[in-house]
Amino acid sequence: MKFLTIMVLASLTLPFIANAQSLDSRDLTADMVNQLTTLNVEVQDVTEKYEQKNHGKFNFENVQFQKEQAAGDVINFGDQLGGDPLDQAIGKLNKVEIIVDKIINIGTKIWNVLEKGKPVANYKQQKATAVPQNITAWQQLEGWSNPKAKFYEISYKNLYGVTVAKLVYKIIYLSGGSYKGQGKYIGYVSVEPQEFTTAYLYTFNVQAQVESVYNKGTSENPLAGMIININWTVSTILKKETQSYSYHIDGLGNFSAL
Repeated sequence: MKFLTIMVLASLTLPFIANAQSLDSRDLTADMVNQLTTLNVEVQDVTEKYEQKNHGKFNFENVQFQKEQAAGDVINFGDQLGGDPLDQAIGKLNKVEIIVDKIINIGTKIWNVLEKGKPVANYKQQKATAVPQNITAWQQLEGWSNPKAKFYEISYKNLYGVTVAKLVYKIIYLSGGSYKGQGKYIGYVSVEPQEFTTAYLYTFNVQAQVESVYNKGTSENPLAGMIININWTVSTILKKETQSYSYHIDGLGNFSAL
């Protein structure tokens, strides 16, 4: 993604509120309540629109993956071993058995995409995977297809029909990799903010979560599957709304909303 588009809903600024932090719901006028009350939420696939903007081209990112420790801390695999992580990983293959039909996530399990209406600083580094057990990096596999991307839009409108919260996010996924010609796996899945807006006095938080990775194939012909959830909250001093949307991706590159 070359840039993020930020749009500000200046028309929704409430000029008569001098200090938003001290605002109490009992002080609100009927007009303020209408502006701070969401009427509906819509989630829609806008892939075709954004593919035209990007001319159908998406950059392949050479991602340095992370390995999760048993204690739950995430450390950089390259820092742990020293030197080039891929060279070290290949050397480690001589000591461990790659279990092709046991599929795990060696990347991130849960991460923030948007916090208080702003993208988190490290969202480009957050990736999930569905690869064979004991693989330490997706580069150890071969035969990957070209990366694909899907775009979805979450939008909220208030009682006046004005959009008060909106996020267009991009789900990028790399699939088709095999280990010595066996299986089809998912090299990485990332969720990136593309466009976002948050009206005055609204808070918009978005999180990506890998619900599960599993083998939807057989022992002889493994096929990685992943279910990833997009969870979000939109809140004001009046109420907090929490919702989620789920997607399924597999090693053949199939993608569907659940």
